[in-house]
Amino acid sequence: MRGLNVGAHAANHNSDSLGVCVEGNYDREQMDETLFLRFVQEVKKLMNQHGLTASDVYRHSDVGQTSCPGRNFPWARFKQLIARREEVKSIVHEPKQKEVMYVKAEDFQWSSGKEQFEAVINRHGNKNEQDAYKAGKLTVSDALGVLSKGILAEPSQTVPSTHKSAWEDLTKRGIFNGKNPNHPITRAQQATVIKRIEEGN
Repeated sequence: MRGLNVGAHAANHNSDSLGVCVEGNYDREQMDETLFLRFVQEVKKLMNQHGLTASDVYRHSDVGQTSCPGRNFPWARFKQLIARREEVKSIVHEPKQKEVMYVKAEDFQWSSGKEQFEAVINRHGNKNEQDAYKAGKLTVSDALGVLSKGILAEPSQTVPSTHKSAWEDLTKRGIFNGKNPNHPITRAQQATVIKRIEEGN
């Protein structure tokens, strides 16, 4: 940053805006998590100093013919963080090595507690998803699906009395496996149930 001087960061907007730059080509590179959070910190400081809100913050590409800050820049997350009212220092921290690591799925990656994510996928992911994760081939949709299952998980294991007789009967006949009676069922799982019924199980 070069202080409060008129710069040359955005044509036709240099005299009435603040320009903040991070070195790197984020059409090709992924931004380091620590650098990203430091950038958030600096932008929030400027916002506080000049009475700005998140709606006052634009990308270079919003005001000029450029791809800056790049397709890999986490813009949605950036806007979310600078909109928070918490102290800047509460956003920026130096995580321990085991606390924050990148979890990857295809060309998408996010900073997460790797150990926690692996606990979720081991508990809520199916074998294909677990094998794909171990092989580094987990897709974005499957990764988010596993996280969603984790969020929605842990409903009661108690079968309501109204359904208990039917549940026990269909479990005994092999239609259901007797596990997770109150979990939602997917269309794929429903297809398997229908097939078992048609086969007379």
